[in-house]
Amino acid sequence: MIRNTIDYYSYIVKLQAKKSMIVAVNVLIFIFSVIALLNSFRTEGIDFAILGIFVLSLCKVGWDFYNLVDTFRSFMKLGYAEVRKEEVNLRDLKMSTKDRQLGYEYRMVSDREAVMYSKPLNKYLQEEDLTLRVEPHMEKKVKQFLVANKETLLPFLRHEYRNSLFQGKYFFNEKKLCLSSDLSTTPVAICHKGSYYDTFLTNRVCGKQLRSNQDNTLIADARPLFPMQKENDQDVIQDTTNAVMNNQIGISTLGFTSDHYLVIWTQNRKANSSNGLLAPTGSGSCDFKDRRGEDFKATITYAMERELWEESFPSNKVKMDQVRSGWNTTVLGYFKWVLRGNQPQFLGVTRLSQRYNELMPQKKEVYEGTVHAIENMPALLEEVEKLLSRQDLSVPLYMNLIFLKQYAEDNPNELERLLWGE
Repeated sequence: MIRNTIDYYSYIVKLQAKKSMIVAVNVLIFIFSVIALLNSFRTEGIDFAILGIFVLSLCKVGWDFYNLVDTFRSFMKLGYAEVRKEEVNLRDLKMSTKDRQLGYEYRMVSDREAVMYSKPLNKYLQEEDLTLRVEPHMEKKVKQFLVANKETLLPFLRHEYRNSLFQGKYFFNEKKLCLSSDLSTTPVAICHKGSYYDTFLTNRVCGKQLRSNQDNTLIADARPLFPMQKENDQDVIQDTTNAVMNNQIGISTLGFTSDHYLVIWTQNRKANSSNGLLAPTGSGSCDFKDRRGEDFKATITYAMERELWEESFPSNKVKMDQVRSGWNTTVLGYFKWVLRGNQPQFLGVTRLSQRYNELMPQKKEVYEGTVHAIENMPALLEEVEKLLSRQDLSVPLYMNLIFLKQYAEDNPNELERLLWGE
């Protein structure tokens, strides 16, 4: 897991940028003092003023390196610890005024999970094109938030890095496309460039606490950082625009094969999310390089199809463009994942050009799951209801099925043409 280590330490250096810069400047001063001292030896003999500068800079560089090494040693203390879940009363949590105005509904998915979604916004997403605009302001705000709270947040990163080493998990800091502000009926999606670690330390960590497995002592407490505020003496989760969360865009799609099977995978137990649960055929997040120019929906559908390709086909043997030729993906809508600081999750449905026996779960991502023969609309709605009654669904799969059911009721002809049309 060399890349895990490189990404981990590179990120720490970046968050310690001020300290690293000071060390770099002091090293330069030391190098120049060495050059000046050597020149004085060759010309005029020992210059005690230069010698004094050299000695002082040597001491300063030595001290800086001692502190830097000590800092890195602290991030190598990979003691056993446990991340405790958020202590958020989901049933009493309220939506912001802005979210209510945008038509959001609040829905409990289970005793431990809740989501928010807007039927009017989903319909708008289905019917209209959106311009993708990448702006830097939220990226800067997230970086400032992370630097200001690094003493609280970095122990969580260290804990996850330790787990990745011991469990063989991928913990890469990939560049992600992130949602900067709330979507509305304005045809623009404002986004920013972020990284997976940025999302981990905001959406995934805020609201949690880290405790030692040895004596239960509190190592780090990120509960106060959960994006919640008081309005009229009620706990309200902040909207996307006002909450300082990285909000990398999550994406999922349900894949229907050309011989009319709905394929659902089981998420790898070593996955960073929804491990061991049933998941959509393609599920993950939107990489920054997934962008398709300024077309937001094309970007989202491309990311959905990329994840489906990575999880359902041997990517080292079959090229993505070759596989997805003839695919057709429809965006069904998106929801906000409450316990992840309202992280956005976009959902879709994809008609594949391959038969079921051509799909192969890629073990590093997913395992075998369930397969459902879907010959017509009544059969689809029946299978969706059966699946929704299961207790082993990931949140993205649960909501993907809810959105598919809603789309089938609102747009039966369009869905029939997508799934069973020639």
